[in-house]
Amino acid sequence: MQSSFNPDRFSSCWIRIDHDSLMSNIVQVAQTAAIIDLELPMLRQLWPYIEEDILRAGIQGLICSDAETLLGADPALERILKPGSRQSDKGYARAGIVPVMSSVSECLALSNLAQSLDQRLPFLIHVRSSDSDSPSGDWNLESICEKVPSLPMIDLAGFYLRFTPPARLLGYFRRLLHNAEAVAQRIICPLPPGVEVLEGVTSYSLWENLAIGTDTANCFPVEIGCWAYPVRTGSDFQIFQADIGRLHGLPEKFPVIVGGEAAEIEKISDDFCEFVIRRPLAGPFPEKALMTGGSAFAAVEMSEWRPEDLRNLLLHLSGCPVYLQQKTRTIEIMP
Repeated sequence: MQSSFNPDRFSSCWIRIDHDSLMSNIVQVAQTAAIIDLELPMLRQLWPYIEEDILRAGIQGLICSDAETLLGADPALERILKPGSRQSDKGYARAGIVPVMSSVSECLALSNLAQSLDQRLPFLIHVRSSDSDSPSGDWNLESICEKVPSLPMIDLAGFYLRFTPPARLLGYFRRLLHNAEAVAQRIICPLPPGVEVLEGVTSYSLWENLAIGTDTANCFPVEIGCWAYPVRTGSDFQIFQADIGRLHGLPEKFPVIVGGEAAEIEKISDDFCEFVIRRPLAGPFPEKALMTGGSAFAAVEMSEWRPEDLRNLLLHLSGCPVYLQQKTRTIEIMP
């Protein structure tokens, strides 16, 4: 990433994504995961700028909770609307987007919609747990599968899971789909790095594309930075304050570099934090404080991040500016 990058001074923090590193990761992940999950806000913002690259990488589908993102994606991609999405906007039905249903009542509503449109609609069922002995009810997997065949104009196409099932469960799931007269026996689930691909299962990825929590040599492609202002200077130290804190997803401990100098966490509050460095800087101020990324001469040690802390921070930073670095060119991605 280029050191001449100048983020927006009016924003307390920013995200910069290195295009080549991200695409290299996605190409690797696409070998085992044909679908990409766009739940991460910055990936949704970035999508129109990388869609062609994603298609070339071999990705065959998208999963997202935002119908507008799916409606804007290339129709050649399989597009799945995640469970828990707002069902008031029914534009997805005509566009060939496949929704995930979590209860009998949701399936009934989809059936009513299909009849009003005079159009058969495929859907997936949300499998919440690997346990089959949960109480029966509107949301119970076996209850849904029993009632689906009697609902007109909708076609069960498979199951959507948020967990990777043990191989022993696949036969059980396929029997349920067979008994429910499913038009396809698809099982769509995440596949953690290092786990062997399950036969007949379609995998999706999210964090793997950012090389978070993986043992691969892939590069973390995201710079997370904030502006740091000096608030106190001594003979052998300088304290900087940044307008980002716990409410923005900051953990209590993480690596940071201020103005090219390794810094220590002095204080974390709800809406701000303070860093201390042992060699006072001359300015001009404010200085860039990098929590990820950094130059080759003063790089952030990513192994000091706990994967769950990094994920939480990325999920919180949905309102900050996002930039796409394409070699020497930097593009600001508008929300």
